[in-house]
Amino acid sequence: MESDLKKLKELCGNNKLISQIIESLHNRQDYAIYHCREYEKITELVNTSDKAIRFFLSNDVEIIALKANIMACLHNMHITHDLLGQLICRTLNLKIQGQVYLRKVVTHLNEQQDDRYRDLVNLLNLLAGSTNIKAPLYFQYLVDIVNHSKHRFTIEPKCKTNLQGQVTWSCYFEAFTKDGRSHNEMDAIFFINTEYNREAKLIIQIENELINILEIGIG
Repeated sequence: MESDLKKLKELCGNNKLISQIIESLHNRQDYAIYHCREYEKITELVNTSDKAIRFFLSNDVEIIALKANIMACLHNMHITHDLLGQLICRTLNLKIQGQVYLRKVVTHLNEQQDDRYRDLVNLLNLLAGSTNIKAPLYFQYLVDIVNHSKHRFTIEPKCKTNLQGQVTWSCYFEAFTKDGRSHNEMDAIFFINTEYNREAKLIIQIENELINILEIGIG
């Protein structure tokens, strides 16, 4: 399933700023995928026990590249949240004071209780939650790991041995606490793939619902 971005732009009167927001949002998604794939390319090169151990012990340049790709992927995913919030706010002409970000937009729409936006609000609650609705676990994890990593080292490469005795390794987010929320250690690429796919599907549905609302007319 895809969203018709050309139609969405046209329904917004080909407004330059809105078109730029749409392009930026999808560029950021592409950048996140790029960095994820770059991480996977490096790890795929390490395909024997001997290589894995040697790589883990000595290859600082590649380990830095892996960590850099993970952090770049996270930040691009995080930026899509703000861009989506701005897209919704400008598309629906919402009157929101101060900085516009996704959870603020979702909370505003929940408080409005406008029947025209019921399906949109349901999708947004699934994506991000709101003030009165707890954010999905991995969405909150993404927000917290990005903010936490601004000031602290959070990624650690680890070797593991499977039942066949093969040594493999991956990067993990260390356990951390942010604003009273405790998060366990997490395999970085498992988390990224899981949350990216979840969010990407919902963003498509949200964009399609914006199209539906605009076609009916928001008054």
